[in-house]
Amino acid sequence: MYDRLFYIAVLGSEHVGKKTFAKGKFLDSFRDSDYMLTTGAEISLKTIEIDETIVKLQLRTFSCAQYRWDKNRKGNLGILVRGAHGAIVLYDVTSSKSIEQIPPWIQIVRDYAGDIPILLAGNKLDLNEQRKISKEQIETIKNEYNIASAVEISAKTGENIEKLFSTLTNLILN
Repeated sequence: MYDRLFYIAVLGSEHVGKKTFAKGKFLDSFRDSDYMLTTGAEISLKTIEIDETIVKLQLRTFSCAQYRWDKNRKGNLGILVRGAHGAIVLYDVTSSKSIEQIPPWIQIVRDYAGDIPILLAGNKLDLNEQRKISKEQIETIKNEYNIASAVEISAKTGENIEKLFSTLTNLILN
C-alpha cells in the first residue's frame, strides 16, 4: 500500500553502474528483467516514507546499448522518458569521460519530460581512491544546468542510496 506513485527515469552513459543500480539489493524485490528485452528499460521499485507519506518509486533504467546518440534512437529514448516525475542521471566518479556525457542526458530529460527535478548521482563511491571527478566539477555542472541536487553513491555497497531516494522524492513532493 502506498499514498503516492512516482515514475523515475534513470539514465547514464555506458559503464556508470546502471545495471548494478537497477538490480541493487537496496531496492524492493520486484524487478522485471524481461522488460529490458522489449523496451530497453529495466523496471525496479523502491518504497520510502517521507513525512508519513508512503511513496512508491517506479525506476526505469535505460540501456545505453539500445539508444546511441543518433537522432533516430534519441527519439525512441524520448518516448520512454516522457511522463517521468523525476530523473537520476548517473555518472562514474572514476571516469572523466562520464561527466562529459551528462549534458546530453540532461537535455533529453528536459526535451521530453519538461522541467522535472533532476538529481546527479556519482556512482562507484566504493572506488573513491580511483576518483577522477572532483566535487567541484559536479558543482559547476549542477549550477550551469540548474540541477536540483547531486549525491555520490555506491550501487555496490548501498552507501548513500537511501539519501539519494529521499532527496529526489522530497524534490518531487515540493
